[in-house]
Amino acid sequence: MPLKTESELSAVQRDSFNRARSALNARNYDYTISLMQGLLKTEPLFLEGRRMLRAAAIQKYKALSGFSKQMTSVKVAGMVVKASAGKKQPNDALILAEEILAVDPYNGKGNEMIAEAALALNEPELGAMAYETVKEGNPKDKGNLLHLADLYMKMGDFPKAEKTYGQVLEIDPRDGDALHGMKSASAAHASRSGGWDSATDYRDIIKNKDEAKALEQANRVVKSDEAIDEQIAQLYAKVQSEPANLNPPKQIAQLCEQKEDFQSAIQWYEYTFDAGKRTDNSLEKKIDDLKMTVLDRQLADARKAAAADPAQAEQLKELEHQRNLVLLDMSKRRVEKYPNEYQFHFELGQAYYNLGMYKEASPELQLGLKQPNVRSEAQNLIGLCYMQRHMYDLAEKAFRSAKEEMPMMDNGKKEITYNLALLLEQQGKKEEYIAQLKEIYEVDMGFRDVTHRVEASYGH
Repeated sequence: MPLKTESELSAVQRDSFNRARSALNARNYDYTISLMQGLLKTEPLFLEGRRMLRAAAIQKYKALSGFSKQMTSVKVAGMVVKASAGKKQPNDALILAEEILAVDPYNGKGNEMIAEAALALNEPELGAMAYETVKEGNPKDKGNLLHLADLYMKMGDFPKAEKTYGQVLEIDPRDGDALHGMKSASAAHASRSGGWDSATDYRDIIKNKDEAKALEQANRVVKSDEAIDEQIAQLYAKVQSEPANLNPPKQIAQLCEQKEDFQSAIQWYEYTFDAGKRTDNSLEKKIDDLKMTVLDRQLADARKAAAADPAQAEQLKELEHQRNLVLLDMSKRRVEKYPNEYQFHFELGQAYYNLGMYKEASPELQLGLKQPNVRSEAQNLIGLCYMQRHMYDLAEKAFRSAKEEMPMMDNGKKEITYNLALLLEQQGKKEEYIAQLKEIYEVDMGFRDVTHRVEASYGH
């Protein structure tokens, strides 16, 4: 049965619908609910009417006091038990579900009944409405979000599916189902937006056939997004015709990266990595690096938003925490796979430090000392870990050792010297504290708050 529109209602039904609309505008929620429940018993697939019914129930529910909502939950619990007894035909399930949702529109079981009935009737849009309602009431319900995203995929609404899987990953960055779903949604979205899923030949996508020939004959320098898309279309045809050839998908990934379409690039690098039996270490690192690039861009946007609106600070803090969790997961995988790569041990120690896991960070950072290009950074972080754990003698030794190894007062040495100064200040060693700051002051008065601290010691 197809969904019904208002124009398909009978004259009597349209009159009921119009009266319900007027009642909703007048905030007469009980009358709206009564009218729409009656109408939907005769026209269960009138989606616009069901949306109106839900809007009335939500407004009524939001107006309740906290105590009233508690009493409502008790009442709904009994209704749910009654509705769950025995197997129901889809239309009967819809009627029982609406009785529950008239009392608590966000109830999970009531909306689940709507979704299951909708799928039985082959009307996924109705099911999506149910999961969307639960999402409004509880946006952190990961299971509901996964159901909603899966349904969007069945509907072919890949952008919404991709966004919803992304919301699951914001809650739990390690959710494998969401990661897989987001990958599939992104690839499907890219395929559809490029016309690849319907084209019988990549030339159908390329408007200029002469240019298509030129693309076949030479790997020319790509200068525009349009030209990149044309070349991607050609390579996609090769992916389909030569599935064992890993060069075309890798080239697609590189072109997506060139366009700064990082999500699509990640999907194609993952496709290539999986097709190659996950043996190409450079691809694995590329995937991780691009994921961090995406997170870093999101963080940059969040920092701008927080600077303009302090109310966004909490969201920024949460995003930074999520980034650190993702980085920790990546670093752990790399260390497990390449235990003798000391750069990866340093990155793991850095990830632990960013999450405040100072005890766990220290041994990884010690191994990072064996990597020459990060040795000073590792030594500095070791000192900071000791500081956080109030192991001041070891912290001082780490900072001084790092300083001795650095002949020039560059930014790295300034950072270590500054941290040593703060440590000495904490220990009440005022003269030594100021002496360290003066080393920086003599070469860079603009470094942090060094000028204020040094000049304040003179009483200025």
